[in-house]
Order: sequence, then C-alpha cells, then structure tokens
Amino acid sequence: MPPLLFIHGACSSGAIWVRQRRHYPEARFPTLPALDVPAPDLIDAWADWLHGSIAAPRAVVGHSLGGAVALSLARKYPEDVLSLVLVGTAPNLAVSPRLLQKLENQPEEALADIAEWSLSESAPLSLREASRRQIQKIPPTQALKEFQAANTFNAEAWLDRIAPAKAVFVGEDDLMTPPALGRNFLRAWPTASYYEMAHAGHLVMIEKSREFNSLLDDILASEIPS
Repeated sequence: MPPLLFIHGACSSGAIWVRQRRHYPEARFPTLPALDVPAPDLIDAWADWLHGSIAAPRAVVGHSLGGAVALSLARKYPEDVLSLVLVGTAPNLAVSPRLLQKLENQPEEALADIAEWSLSESAPLSLREASRRQIQKIPPTQALKEFQAANTFNAEAWLDRIAPAKAVFVGEDDLMTPPALGRNFLRAWPTASYYEMAHAGHLVMIEKSREFNSLLDDILASEIPS
C-alpha cells in the first residue's frame, strides 16, 4: 500500500480521521495550522505547507475543505500526489451567504448548526456529541476564515488538468455538500470511481467507516502500481 496523507476539512483537525487512524496506522493525519494569510489565499497556503512536510509522494485523501486543499496540492505539486481521493467535497465550495453572516455575527449558533448538519439523521447521539465537542474547539474567527476560504474555491476551470487517479465519496444525506455537487467532478473526470453512501451525511468516513475503509483499500490496491 502506498504512503497515505489524510487532510481534514473546515472546523476540524487530524483527529476527525479517528476510524482511519486505526485502519492505516502508518498514514499521516496532520492538523492544518492557522496561517496568517487572507482567506482567499488559505487553501493554496495550506497546500504549500503540506508540500514542505511531504518526504515522499503519497496517496492523498481530502475531506470537504481538505478536498480543496488536496486538489490545490495536486495542481501545484503533482509530484507529491500519487492518487487523489475526495470525500464530501465538490469542485465549487460556495457557501451560503446566510451561513457566512451567521458565522460572523452569531458564531456559536452557526457552529452548532454546522455540527448538526454534518451528520445524517441516523447518526447515534454519541457521534453528535463528539461532533459538537470538536467544533467548539475552533476559534470563531478561524471558523469564519475557513468558510470564507471555501467560498472562494472553484476548481472547475482546471480539474481536467489534474492527473492522478481519482475517486469521489459522497454521503447520500450530506446537507453541507449535497451529492449533486460531488457528482460535478464526473463532468471533468468521467472515469473516476464514484461512491454515494446510503444513510451517511457529511462525515461519511465516520458514519460508514467500515465500508469506507474497505472501499479505500480496494481503490489503493487497484490504482497504485505495486
């Protein structure tokens, strides 16, 4: 299996991949740092930061805003990326103006909403509580900046120039990045592997971790030369 790099999304940390950490103990799960750059430059700045810390090419798995970072890494530093797996993300991450306004003026309420919207209705209470605890660790100003960064991200003009093998995972019940947005990757990548997972929301890799890890094993085995 190739070296793996997992990139978390907004208002999160490397700990979000808890059910992948057990399955891929040799993988890297960095927490993206708070960088002193304007929101529109944040995604590329994170890609630069990851490039500086990658010792060898890796298969890259990016969730949500982390998917945008993974795409930026593949665009700017193709030599770093053996394969690209995108989870709960889209080529265009435009954010609702109402949510951006709420993050600015009522951040605690907005973050509580995001924690709730990140899971399907079938998610257990323990997972909902863990989601709320995680999001409460994020300073409101950083949360706003990360969602502003997402709002500026649009890869549609250059997706077809991304060379690594690709797979896309979406949750059928994702309210943050609905499946229709994830399917937009298939316009540029008609041969990409696409998985729409039932009874899962935005945190598909947690809600359906067993199925996700098994499919990821198959993807890595089939798309990466031995």
